[in-house]
Amino acid sequence: MKALKTEDSGIIVIPAGFYNVTEDNLKKNNQVELLAASSKVQGTNGPGQGCSISGKGEIQTSGKLADMVKSKFSWARGALVITVEKVNTQL
Repeated sequence: MKALKTEDSGIIVIPAGFYNVTEDNLKKNNQVELLAASSKVQGTNGPGQGCSISGKGEIQTSGKLADMVKSKFSWARGALVITVEKVNTQL
């Protein structure tokens, strides 16, 4: 998954292609959770560390973030924008 760096460290921006069902789901309940892990990071019990990122998500098809995504990913119709509320380490 590719995400874009923004000036606001409290958000994650992910290119959104079709995402039609996801967009409908987010309109009903905008709570999201991302899980990420890497074996290249040292964990508490050896190699491997993960994290859970929780927050609120929305699909933006216009505006600054959507334009930024569209300029870098020609196939994207907009951006999945996640406002981070909580981060927990896993493993």
